[in-house]
Parts: sequence; C-alpha cells; structure tokens
Amino acid sequence: MNKTGLFLFVLLFFAAANPSSSQKLITNKFTSCSYDFVYDHNTGAYAYNNSGSGERRAVLHTSKGSSENYDMLYEYSSLFDKAGNVYTIAYNDYCRENFTNFFLKNGQEIISFNDIDEHWVMKDGIIYFRAADSGKYFIVEYNAGTNELKTGKRYDNINLVFNIQSEFMTPPYGYPGFTKEGELFYIAAEGNESFLVIGNKEQKHYPEIEISWEEVYQNGNFVYIVNYRDSLTKKIKNANVVCNEKVYNLFGDISEIWEINNNLPVYYAHNESGKSIIVSGNDIVYRPEGSIYFHKITPTGKLAILEVSDTNLSVTDNISNVYKLMIDGEQIARYHKISQVEFTEDDRPVYIAEDFDMKSYIVKGDKIASGKYSNIIEYYFMNNGLFSFVRTDGQLYNLREHIDTYNDVVFYADTEEKSYGPYDYICRCRSTGKDFRSISLETEPLTRHMNGEYRHIISDGNNTAFVTGRILDNEKNYTGMKYKVVTGKWEGKEYDDINILCIYNGKIIYTASNYIDNKKFDSTYDLYINNKLSAKDYNCIDNFYYDVNTGIFRCIASNDSGVYLLEFKI
Repeated sequence: MNKTGLFLFVLLFFAAANPSSSQKLITNKFTSCSYDFVYDHNTGAYAYNNSGSGERRAVLHTSKGSSENYDMLYEYSSLFDKAGNVYTIAYNDYCRENFTNFFLKNGQEIISFNDIDEHWVMKDGIIYFRAADSGKYFIVEYNAGTNELKTGKRYDNINLVFNIQSEFMTPPYGYPGFTKEGELFYIAAEGNESFLVIGNKEQKHYPEIEISWEEVYQNGNFVYIVNYRDSLTKKIKNANVVCNEKVYNLFGDISEIWEINNNLPVYYAHNESGKSIIVSGNDIVYRPEGSIYFHKITPTGKLAILEVSDTNLSVTDNISNVYKLMIDGEQIARYHKISQVEFTEDDRPVYIAEDFDMKSYIVKGDKIASGKYSNIIEYYFMNNGLFSFVRTDGQLYNLREHIDTYNDVVFYADTEEKSYGPYDYICRCRSTGKDFRSISLETEPLTRHMNGEYRHIISDGNNTAFVTGRILDNEKNYTGMKYKVVTGKWEGKEYDDINILCIYNGKIIYTASNYIDNKKFDSTYDLYINNKLSAKDYNCIDNFYYDVNTGIFRCIASNDSGVYLLEFKI
C-alpha cells in the first residue's frame, strides 16, 4: 500500500472507531512529534527543531516564523504566551570557551548574552530568567505584551532556589521563585557574602548560604542553612539555620532542614563532637542512635522518624539491622524493615513491615492489615478504603545482568483479596506530573531499586492500572519481552512496548508500540482509551493534555504526512 492509501486508511479507521473524536493537521513540514516538537494546547502554537546541513544546522520553525541556523536549540524548554508566540533559547559555539546565547521570539532574536539559563518561567505575561554577561549574573524580565525588557542588578553569582530539581550525575538546579505576594526571590553572592533577594531588596548578608536540593521557600517561610568556614582549612567549623531572618543556634554542622512545624524549623544537625541530633528551633528534640531513613510531620503536628540501627544479632542470622518508627521520641514499631510510612488523618501510621521471620505485611495502626508474603513493594489508599499493593513470591533466577523474580499483583480489602498473576515483570513507572495519574514507563524489573519518583501501580483512587512483562524465552536465552496493561477489569493486548499510561476522568489511556522489522528505534504507535483502540499506526504519539472543563482529551501524533492534533471526548 502506498503512503496516500495508508494515510486514507488511518483516517477512515480513526473516524469509524471514534465518532466523538477529531484529527487536525498541525503541519505537514515535519513528520515527528517526538522530543524536537513542542505544542501549546491553549493556543495551537508550535515549534520544532528541524536540523539541516552545514556547520550550524539547528533551525527553529514555529507557527509564526523560522530562525537562523544555530549550533543548538533548547526547543524542549520553549514558552508560549496567550497570543501564541513562542520563546526559545539558542546558542552558538557549543562546547567552546566562548559562546553566545540568544533569546528568540518566534525564531527572531530579541537579545543575546554570554549565558541564558534554560530553567525559566512565565508569570502574568512576563518571562523571568537568569543570564550572564562579562562574568556577572542578573535576572532578566521580558514583558510578552509590551516587548519591554529589563535587566536586574548584577552579582558574582545568582542561584535560583525554587522548584529544585536533580537529575542523574548533575548538580541540583532551580527556577525563578515567587512569594505568595508575587515577589521574585533568589539567592545572590557578591564578594565573600551570600544573601537572599526578595523583589529588589537584599536581605541580611552571610558568609555562605548553602545551596542544595532543599527548597528555600516553604509554606510562606524563607529558611536556609548558613555555613561558617575555617579561614585556613576552608572546612565548615559550624552552621546555623535562618528562618524568616531569625537566626538560630550554632551547631557543628547542619545536614538538612526537614520541615517548618509550628512556625519552627525542624532540622538534622551534628553537635561539636559529631553526634547526630534532631533540632526544633533551638531545642534538641531527639538524639538518634542510628541512621535516619525517613521523617515526616504527622497530621496533628508530631515528628515521625524512621531510624535504622545495628542489631546485636550476627550477620549470619540475616538480620544485621533493625528499623524503629519513632513519633515524638516514642518508639511505635520495631521490625527488621519498615518502608512506605504514611499516616491517616487521625495519626495512625500505615506502613509495610518485614518481620524477623522475613515475612512482609501491611500494618495500619497497631494491627496487621494484610496477609503475609515474601515481599511487599507498594500499597495505595483507595477512595473506597481498599489497599492496593504489589507483592513478590517465587524463586530468584539470573536473567543476563538482571536479578529478577516472578511477580504477583494483589488487590487487598480487609478480609478478602483478589490476586492477579504471576507475571515475569511488573514495570516501574516514572511520574510525568505532580501525581501518579500520568506516567511514562521504564521496562525495569520489579526487584530493581525504586527511588521516590517511581511507582509500579498508578491510581486515581478509584481506578488502578499497571504494566506487566512476559519473557518470550525464559529458559536460557533472553530473546525479548512483551508488555501489556492490566487493570482490575481488563487486560490489554501485548506489545513490544507500553510508552505512556495515564488516568483522566476515570479513563485509563495509554500508548503502545511495536517495532518495525524488529528494529527498536523504528516503531508504530497505537492509542488506547479504556482498552479501546482509538488511534493506530502513527510513528509517534505524545504530549497528552486533558481539559477538565470540556472533558476533551488531546494528544499530538505524527506519520509520514505530518503532525496532527487528536481530540477525544472522554
């Protein structure tokens, strides 16, 4: 079948399968909706990087114009205003000693600096970003409505300390932040001093404000660590916490500010002799004997700590440490292992416990709330009161470089449980938003380490979904995997990959792909809404968007004929 015939078939299928859906051509000059294509669902504006030939080959194309050639474009961080204009950063002389960054509007240069930070924001029609020129840093404000551009006071350095992010093998980075009153804030350094800047006003100057992954602005409070270093060794000799310009007591060092509780900072520190202490304001409230694995303020304002200590038992007993859950200094629970600690509104702790017989179960308050298994990875609170969790049972076996297991998924409700599985894999999911109603998939085995942003089950409280994998040859030779979406109501079709999985308006929506001629980098993509095939045979489906006011779900899809906007009434 030729391309025209194939495209006509896709359109006919789309219309027949989805009477309440539509497909609109965005551009026929670009045929991929992947990483290089950005789209604004509010205005319909778009931008993409269509690399050409030559020494400088990155060219930005937008719905309102195109750019010159550059060494590199940050099209993925583009911003859109209400009029559909697109703002992008470009630069030349990439990886050389001297380079220039350009601020672009619809591909046209507005201004250039030695450096422009890609972690920028738009607030009330004004774009804020950090820039540098001639060795000095400053904040730039650009009014998208009037085209007025302002540069702020210049400093030796500026650290953006809002919405702190951290990626693998990279230092933390932040974004321009704003107080509840709408004032811009950041931390600046000039000479041998650091200080917080709120609006245009410099706060008290200190020798060194520690910059880390911690948020400086917490629940309307400015809180940070000040370090004092030895003039000869340059090592930290003591430190204190500053909260809303109130300076608290000095300690040997301060590792982390945990919370603001009852208007007081709660933080982890060491005294002059190096002993660990937990401090609230100026008062030492707990002296841990082991490592702190978890901390949280309960709904009624109590300090909960999960502490890990060595046991007196030998390592040959397979019990080399013990976990203790402490609330306001009182031991509430003691197990070989405790994980995923949450609290009900009346302060009852809920957690996964592994006892000294190596059996795992969920504890709610002081009662066991599930069966006992070899391992429980996760649980969830559901709106109807159900627990939903993953368990693993069975023998471990080697699969190339992986250590994997057969996995079960169990939905548990007080006195009854329904089990799904066993499965070779249960894939872990990475959140793409503020919660786990929208995730992207990583085909990692369940037994791999999971950090804070990963889950294996997604849920909106009423609906639950997860992705399982089946080993095509699980004897001696690993020949590949097939994946499918599983819910409490249905199981989807197997594919080479499940790409994006989300829940909107109670509907489980996902994309699935199959390799073309067994080539992993060349696939066809299908879209499912509640296990109904809703779009098929695209080379990319991405950029999910749900309008809660209209009930319209949108996504971007592409094939050899161009990039399309797909809309579905859900």
